[in-house]
Amino acid sequence: MAATKSMQEYVDMGLETYLKERVQDQEDWMEGKSGSCKKNYQRGKLLVILLSVSIPFLVTLIDVYGFFKYVIAGVGVLIAAVEGILSLYDYQNSWINYRQTLEALKREKFFFATKSSVYKKDRSFQFFVERIETILTMENKNWSESALNEVKVEKED
Repeated sequence: MAATKSMQEYVDMGLETYLKERVQDQEDWMEGKSGSCKKNYQRGKLLVILLSVSIPFLVTLIDVYGFFKYVIAGVGVLIAAVEGILSLYDYQNSWINYRQTLEALKREKFFFATKSSVYKKDRSFQFFVERIETILTMENKNWSESALNEVKVEKED
């Protein structure tokens, strides 16, 4: 576990430290989470598609193998389970939200590095920090609202 920084270390934090320890760290985290959510979503959807298209074929085998009615029922249960898991963990929206936040961070870093857009003025580092922290706060707020909505749904059930 990393040691907590002292207030003085935050006060003394310069551009390189902020870019490395805050911005790059968050970009790496968002990239990883976005990629993992994308893979989970696509794998789940692929499984649902493959199971769904197998049902018509399996139905043709019921006359030959009577037990295939149970196989088909099992496939139906698997489809419902995978869709339920995809819905519960909301991989698609998480993937998109993490990706959007990542791209916003990259865009701000690009503008700052090239002294473009709002970064043509003095005190651009402070303004850069404010904008980065606003992006991260919005991501955190979106995540919190999503988590609270899940809790409310669970309590209603």
